[in-house]
Amino acid sequence: LEKVDNLRYASVVYEELLNREGIKPIITRSSNDTYMNNEDRAKFANDAGADLYLALHRNKSDDPTANGLEIWVQQDHTVVDEVLGYKLKNELTKVGVQNDRGVQYGYTNDKQNNFQIIECADMTACIIELGFISNDEDNRLFDAHYKDYAKAIADAVESLCKEGYLDKVKE
Repeated sequence: LEKVDNLRYASVVYEELLNREGIKPIITRSSNDTYMNNEDRAKFANDAGADLYLALHRNKSDDPTANGLEIWVQQDHTVVDEVLGYKLKNELTKVGVQNDRGVQYGYTNDKQNNFQIIECADMTACIIELGFISNDEDNRLFDAHYKDYAKAIADAVESLCKEGYLDKVKE
């Protein structure tokens, strides 16, 4: 199940970020029995005064050959959103992904401008679609490397912070 994979690697990302100087992560859930809709997740981050929101997911398709990593940022993205997307993409592809589908903007169709979870966030935000849960090879890669992916995500976030990008958002 996607919720199991998401929590498994989100917990490791959280732990990785806890060990990084100057970063104080929060996590929206700690068990698979917790459910929050996307708007509530963004509100949780907004209410906490977060500087950055990462929505960690696994993609899915009816086409079992669909595969790879996608990073989604808002259609009307800032430089910081774009830098975050590319830092995440570059770090995750170093670990190894079946297909680099790139940094994407907005939403998958014309029904809305952005995915709700990043639309409702009041801070720099992105969605990380870490492989397709409907693809056997993406699942094998995820199971073999989810801890390495978590470290790569933490490395990208730490780099963004050290380079002062989040300070630029507050100006």
